Order: sequence, then structure tokens, then C-alpha cells
Amino acid sequence: MTNYGEVLHELRVGKQMTLAKTAGDIVSASFLARFEKGETNISLEHFTRILQRLNVSPLEFFALANHFSAQVFDDLFTQITEQATIDLTCNSAVVGQYVSLLAKKLCHY
Repeated sequence: MTNYGEVLHELRVGKQMTLAKTAGDIVSASFLARFEKGETNISLEHFTRILQRLNVSPLEFFALANHFSAQVFDDLFTQITEQATIDLTCNSAVVGQYVSLLAKKLCHY
């Protein structure tokens, strides 16, 4: 089972954020430290607000937590592009929007 607190810790440290700055007015710094160590659970509301403070989307967080690498996104991007080229009946505007979204996500990795 993935320790989400450990993943959050890695993100926080990688962004050079202190416990106190990350916790802010959401939770106490000591509570956040216990969550990062896997000693306690956190509410979805608090977790979401902390991710926002770190400027990390839930999608990005869970991709990292589940060890999805940029290669996974790159492979998906390639598959979508190939499918759009092959399938002449697909809605190219929708596919284009989806490809653009994936490309933006790749820039974060």
C-alpha cells in the first residue's frame, strides 16, 4: 500500500517548502509531520488544500504515488496521436484538446 504521506513529503521537500509553510492555516505542522510519517490519516478537504498550496493537482499526485513516470504519459501521448492519425472518423478537435492537455502534463515532469 502506498504511503501518501511519504509522497507528500517528497513533493514538499522537492519544492523547498517547510512543514509550517505547507501546513499554514490548514493543519498544524506537527499534524502534517505525523501524516507524512504515516502515523495518522488526513481528511480529503485538508489533503486537497495542501496539494493546492504545493501547486500539485490530484492527478499529478496520484500519478507520482503510483510510480507513473513521464514515460507513461509519453507512451499514452504517442498512442493517442497514432490513433488520431489512423481513425479518420474521430473528432479531431476533441483529440487535439486531449493531446494538448497531456502535453501540458508532460511539461511538469
